[in-house]
Amino acid sequence: MKKKVNIPIFITDTGCKNRCSFCNQKHITGKQFIFDLEAISSSIEIALSTLCDNQSAEIAFFGGSFTGLPIEEMQKLLDISQKYVNMDKRVTGIRFSTRPDYFSAEIFEVLSLYKITTIELGVQSFDDKVLAKNCRGYENGIVEKISREIQQRGIALGLQLMAGLYGANLESDFKSIDSLCKIKPNFMRYYPTLVIKDTELENLYKLGDYIPYTLKQAVVAGMYAMKMCAENDIEIIRMGLQSSVELRNDDIVLAGPFHNAYKECVYSEIYYTFFKKMSEKSKVIVPMKIVSRVKGHKKMNSLRLPSFEFEVVERLVEDIEINGVRYTFQDILQSIEITR
Repeated sequence: MKKKVNIPIFITDTGCKNRCSFCNQKHITGKQFIFDLEAISSSIEIALSTLCDNQSAEIAFFGGSFTGLPIEEMQKLLDISQKYVNMDKRVTGIRFSTRPDYFSAEIFEVLSLYKITTIELGVQSFDDKVLAKNCRGYENGIVEKISREIQQRGIALGLQLMAGLYGANLESDFKSIDSLCKIKPNFMRYYPTLVIKDTELENLYKLGDYIPYTLKQAVVAGMYAMKMCAENDIEIIRMGLQSSVELRNDDIVLAGPFHNAYKECVYSEIYYTFFKKMSEKSKVIVPMKIVSRVKGHKKMNSLRLPSFEFEVVERLVEDIEINGVRYTFQDILQSIEITR
């Protein structure tokens, strides 16, 4: 089976008519979109030239609201993408991210003319009060409606959520995860909210009206997301914003739980919560490939559990053994309770 990769085209801040409290795509992606079909074609061809024999690709439009583009511009981007779908069997389809309220019968009719394989919706929250406070411009009912329409068309669905938005708390974030799981998307992305320069959230933060999550709160939210998505067979393809020069700049990220290894921190806390249920002196056999998760980011779990002995072994499976008993990660998730 071929490994799927994306050929990313960043349409930064394009197509979006809203200005949400937290958003500044130019700072987040560090990219600016110029509508240049020749440049886009060149980027696709360069990416295809680097594909390995065991890889297939989707042409992916990220960073903006694709279905918010003028119809003519959207069709031009789809036309050029479909050309590569037709001429190169390694290109399996087209994917894009957009808002759940940027769909209509006309939009779906246009999309039906192309091989759309994946659509990601920037949902952010299922709490109507949180959506309103963050100027999203829609209520959660539209998310459920559009998600069903996408799934009924046989298109893979991804949903994006944010933890710790203005007006949110762990209880509302947990409920948003529960709502996402009921929709059963193919995958999701999970992002702790950061205070980015030149956003409304910056103003709220400076006025003292918004208090961002601590890293500990963000990790608890991520633990719940990981547990519930595992139980519902939903893949989490990303946790936390990808580190970039811009996001490592204190003048850009003003506050919030930014961490280069947020997902590793979530894994670490899950294992630590599980280990606390064990006897004080335990021997843990850990496969090399997951040693950083089990022993903790920067060996945090080893330091918190000094009486534990960790033995690292070469093993393909990701199960661990504790005092001679083997546990899968699914076993571990099922056994722990994550409280608000």
